[in-house]
Amino acid sequence: MHVSAFSRIRHTTILALVVAVFAANQTHAAILSITGNASARVVLFGSDVPTESDFSENSVPGTVPTPPAVATARVDFFDENGDLSAGGTALSLFENPNLSGFGNPNDVGFDLSCFTDDDQATWLVQGSASETRLIVLDAPANTGGVPTGGMSTATSNIVISGVLVITSLNPDLDLTGVEATFNISVIQRTSDDDTVEVAAGSLVMGGGPGGTVSIREATGVLAPIAPPVIDFSGLITTLPVVNAVIFAGTQIPYSYQFVPGEEFELELNVSSQVRNIPGGTGAAATFGLPQDGFGDLLASVKEDDRGHELEAIIAEQVDTTGAAYVNNGPGLPFLFPFCGAMGIEAAIGLLAVSGGLVVRRRHRCR
Repeated sequence: MHVSAFSRIRHTTILALVVAVFAANQTHAAILSITGNASARVVLFGSDVPTESDFSENSVPGTVPTPPAVATARVDFFDENGDLSAGGTALSLFENPNLSGFGNPNDVGFDLSCFTDDDQATWLVQGSASETRLIVLDAPANTGGVPTGGMSTATSNIVISGVLVITSLNPDLDLTGVEATFNISVIQRTSDDDTVEVAAGSLVMGGGPGGTVSIREATGVLAPIAPPVIDFSGLITTLPVVNAVIFAGTQIPYSYQFVPGEEFELELNVSSQVRNIPGGTGAAATFGLPQDGFGDLLASVKEDDRGHELEAIIAEQVDTTGAAYVNNGPGLPFLFPFCGAMGIEAAIGLLAVSGGLVVRRRHRCR
């Protein structure tokens, strides 16, 4: 299904991937610790091309003691004349969460891109980020705030924002093999080492014969809310095929059980990958970061601004940083400032609880 680029996009709340925990009956929460990871991989291959790859990974704590954890990867391919004819780039980020209730609440994101302007190079570009929070929820207010020894239920809401893009310089080319994929899961771990996947889903946008692009697969929590493919083709004469899937504040509710007063973990995992084929095709995925990678890559290969023109067109529908969709005023009673506002530029993972939020950290506010 294709929708005109000038059609109204109905999802307009917050362009980010945010996980908000809303426990019923004014439950309070304490976040005891926050850890995260980011990884990026680029692989070049082809029938007549030696396989080459680049990979990086950072974690907090681990390779870096405190956020941000940044992972980058890049591989360039040059033709027989020594000219850059193809490339793949990946950037993933885990940043210190902003729980102040003001500014962008996002804390992870990725920007992936690949493009081939020859008949040899094929790309696989992957990015992933995760965040784990150790949490304690109090008993609901209707019990007087006193644990009863039984299970309680918290209802949460995943808000996804970002964009998947597929392009081709040839409108008639069979685009089978060109894909852009997005995956998400939320896992709960209890003190008894029980593990429950409380939310999970995957979406694949793929190409087909005659320059067609469609949703090839939508599973789990993404199945009922999969956005349509938006056809931007023809808006840029030097990019005759442009198709995108936009997540602009798409909300997904889910719930899980907890024992009041007992610690548990919520682990958010997000990943994306893009792949293409030779012959002037490209793909990109951007969630929570500015759309820089694909435009810069096309500028390096084609030596013009067509990629940046595409980014500007997409930006009319979506702010991939999420900043334009943040409510900076009243209406966030579940957020309370700590150590001042901590602004960030990425995209995943606000955890908060209706009625109050306590963040316990090992440093002092100064």
